[in-house]
Amino acid sequence: MFGLDVATDVSGLMGCRLESIDMTEHQVQLRLDSLNGIRLSIESRFALTTGEGDRGVYERPRDAAQALADLIGVAVVDARVAEPGTLTLGWDEGSVLEVFDSNEHYESYQIHLGERLIVV
Repeated sequence: MFGLDVATDVSGLMGCRLESIDMTEHQVQLRLDSLNGIRLSIESRFALTTGEGDRGVYERPRDAAQALADLIGVAVVDARVAEPGTLTLGWDEGSVLEVFDSNEHYESYQIHLGERLIVV
């Protein structure tokens, strides 16, 4: 929507397992590979569709706490920008996380790929 082109290479997220989740009132950090500095910081609206097809859209990280915790230890098998501004991660147990560029005046999310930082 505002700041991530569909041609952006986010393949560095693939193959990483979710190690831990850090959560505050307005942000959630998904640590995917701490040793190599790979993490995703979300400060915007996001959706999580389970492998069973249940979809939740979240405005506040705490509302998604259990759904995100269920992904700990699960690997990312697909990482792409499906549409402008939206990061999509597919997990090996069938879940799909969509992170939306929904904050027009603030950062929506950051992708940390080691030395590379993508701010949306």
